[in-house]
Amino acid sequence: MAGQDTGQILKYFTEIIMVLLLTYECFVETLDVQFSYIDGQLHHRIPRSAELLEFTVVVEVKVSQGVMNEQIRASLASITFPLQVDNSTEITAADITTDNTSCAQPPTVTPVPAEYLTEIQIDAENTPIIYQLMIYLMAFNFPYIISDSSNITEINITTVCSLNETQYQCKCEGLFVWPNDTCHSYKACDVITDGSCTCINGLPVDRQFCQLKEVLPSNYVIDIDVRFFDLFVVNYLRNIIRNISLPLTLSNSMNVTDIDMTTVCGLNEMVYECKCEEHHVWPNDTCRAYQVCDGIVGGTCGCIQALPSEGPLCQRDINECEDAVSVCGQYSDCINIIGSHMCSCWSGFNTSNKDSPVSRNNSCQDIDECLFSPSVCGPNSNCTNEIGSYNCSCLDGFTATNPSLPISINNTCGDVHECLNTSEFCGPNSCCTNLIGSYNCSCLSGFTVTNMNQPVSISNPCNVTLPLTEYLIEIQINSVDSSITDQLRTLLMSFNLPYIISDSTNITEINITTVCSLSVQTQYQCKCEGLFVWPNDTCHSYEACDVITDGSCTCINGFPVDGQFCQAIDECLVSPSVCGPNANCANEIGSYSCSCLDGFTATNSSLPISINNPCRVLKMSMRVNQNFDTSLNNPEEEMFQTYVNTIKSAIEDSYISLSIYIKNSVKVRKFRPGSIIADYEISLTTNSLSSLNSANSDDFGLANTQVLRTLWKAGIPVALNAFF
Repeated sequence: MAGQDTGQILKYFTEIIMVLLLTYECFVETLDVQFSYIDGQLHHRIPRSAELLEFTVVVEVKVSQGVMNEQIRASLASITFPLQVDNSTEITAADITTDNTSCAQPPTVTPVPAEYLTEIQIDAENTPIIYQLMIYLMAFNFPYIISDSSNITEINITTVCSLNETQYQCKCEGLFVWPNDTCHSYKACDVITDGSCTCINGLPVDRQFCQLKEVLPSNYVIDIDVRFFDLFVVNYLRNIIRNISLPLTLSNSMNVTDIDMTTVCGLNEMVYECKCEEHHVWPNDTCRAYQVCDGIVGGTCGCIQALPSEGPLCQRDINECEDAVSVCGQYSDCINIIGSHMCSCWSGFNTSNKDSPVSRNNSCQDIDECLFSPSVCGPNSNCTNEIGSYNCSCLDGFTATNPSLPISINNTCGDVHECLNTSEFCGPNSCCTNLIGSYNCSCLSGFTVTNMNQPVSISNPCNVTLPLTEYLIEIQINSVDSSITDQLRTLLMSFNLPYIISDSTNITEINITTVCSLSVQTQYQCKCEGLFVWPNDTCHSYEACDVITDGSCTCINGFPVDGQFCQAIDECLVSPSVCGPNANCANEIGSYSCSCLDGFTATNSSLPISINNPCRVLKMSMRVNQNFDTSLNNPEEEMFQTYVNTIKSAIEDSYISLSIYIKNSVKVRKFRPGSIIADYEISLTTNSLSSLNSANSDDFGLANTQVLRTLWKAGIPVALNAFF
């Protein structure tokens, strides 16, 4: 066929759905055919039961010769049952129920209409045949009656296949489409939409053709405008609508599912007012375009003073925000919109899942602002989280830069200079030293704090110092029994010192110094106790009865006539000093104590001062004319490190020429306010502070002047009288 002049084969496929109703006449043999169907894709035979779709078909056959009866019986006997008709239908049995000698009344059977779908393939060589067939089919009136029991209810052209050069293209007609698998197997020649197409490149080998597209139900909203002059009709119409039973069936394919009165408009004096019915509102744009005659709530209103010429009328709405918590959850706002709603968190709250909208299942939770970095309150502050908010407060010793504004990262806490009003914090006769976030109080020279166990303050002020006077009282006890001496020793050892006699008098120390007794009947021997000794002169005047060592002895032959007794050893008289240079030595009973002169510290501050750990470290301070920056409190800050390195370098370079300076000993310890005070220390080789004030004083002054110049060049404005 392809080699003929037209070069095309046109095939038309027609689906014919027929319902066949068969009746009977007298003198017939009745054939009873029973069949069952196969259930969907499970493909199992359904047993005969109340749920089985079972049909009995009675076929009446008129015959004029008896031999025909026998032939029909033989034909039925040769059939193997069940006989499969198609995938869903089979004949389970067939029998002749009536003989041919009488007109027996067949059993009463209710005819069951049966629908048949017939596909007809038409091959044509001439293109106009397509159009002629279409016109012919369009002229059919349906149902088309074939007989009393058979009708053609519908005829459709489903598929037209033709050669496109060397390849067949099969296109669907009308509401017919190719299924998804076929579209992919034969390469669709149009767009695949919703899993179907209308054109494929090829002639299906399974001889399946286009199928009727499944049409989903469509919803239509129809606005009906009803006009009348009597408002009584409004209530009448409202009652009718309320009493209609829905859905209301209009036809086999059409139902009315909902009827609503949405809007009622009427003249109010000279102005039209259009009011929405219950559960209906005007949309936001309409409420803003016209004057409203009620309030706008959630962007909608219920009444406008106008008769809109265009746009939607009142729209149905359910206010989900009437119970906002059940819809949006706690700590949220609910905004009703037409047909929906919108949730948003309060300030200070957020959802745990930020990618999902706010809802009851994704509710708003408190934000802990105090976990933010940097702190929302700024430095030197406390942050306290609160539900939906937070509170900032300054640390003790700090206050807000602007007290009239709340504390924040833009209004930070700065140091309180408590020492601007000394008497308010430290009391009279005191010195106040400001510290970052705090202060320190000390008594002026000549004054002492009231309670030595408490810091100096307005409630524990400094008073005039009464000079303490120490009295050394020697008591001579005479006894005839030597055991008294032992008893006295035991008694004195049990004393808890200091022993308070009154508020102003204490016994700080009690010692037995000398015990004198007759060694022979006519001569006394006086021996020293503990760490006491006889001085050198006494040892020689009274003939020492032991060895004189370092100018002292512990026993003499005689009783001193001047009434002097053994004396304590004074280590502070030893030369060189037991405390080393730049130190004070204080003699104590049986011992001594060392302290550095003002401005010096021990070489190793963790060990006691001695000749082996002398006071060689000189503490000094310098003042810089700049406002104090809190970053100078933190050794990790860049500003702190810059100042330390610059000051160390300037001092090292300037002091290196001093013979008393120990190289690389400078250490910058800390910075403190007022303006900026740098505390540092250096180590010296000099044996006394006097050396610094005499021979080396000029050199030391020149070195300090050089430090000033170096720091000024480095951009650090040191005060003229910087060092103290």
